Amino acid sequence: PVPLLVAFDFHPLSTPEVFRAFDALPPSQRNVGSNHLETAAVKLYPGVALLLRRVHAVGGREVRMTGSGAAVFGVFDSFAHAVRAAKSLRAAGIWARPVYTLGNSFVSL
Repeated sequence: PVPLLVAFDFHPLSTPEVFRAFDALPPSQRNVGSNHLETAAVKLYPGVALLLRRVHAVGGREVRMTGSGAAVFGVFDSFAHAVRAAKSLRAAGIWARPVYTLGNSFVSL
């Protein structure tokens, strides 16, 4: 299993709006990072970039946005580290849950 942390700052993004913002991007900005929608989501809500930085700051090795946003996830060295990171983010008013992969599923504890 891979320990992860999922975080959300209570600012939802509309999937259709994110795709419209993506379609409006110049081609040079469409393939940034592993989630092609991230640039468009950040243009609509810059808080996504802040949340990515915050999860990285609490120890996320690889940090990415989920789907069309605005939740993010980070890969952690251990589940215990993900638990500590979640507590830190929650203290700052961010919804955060440590999870780990289990096959093609996620288990939240």
